[in-house]
Amino acid sequence: STNEYEKKSLSKRWVEILGNKIQRDLYSAFLIKNVKENLEEVNIEKAQKEFKNFVKLHNEEIERIKKGNVKTLKCMGF
Repeated sequence: STNEYEKKSLSKRWVEILGNKIQRDLYSAFLIKNVKENLEEVNIEKAQKEFKNFVKLHNEEIERIKKGNVKTLKCMGF
């Protein structure tokens, strides 16, 4: 973790984080889930602790969407 924030372009649907291909909107939701009580910064320690499980659940959901008859929005990058 670099503790650096890099704003992504809206056209960039996927980001690479620690070697994992992550859908941008799901990563944003992960960060929001791990925000501090002041609602102004991410709790880095909590996010680092939960990241491995997030990647596991993320990948399972992406596969479920790809394999199933799940409607997705083009803006999700599928």
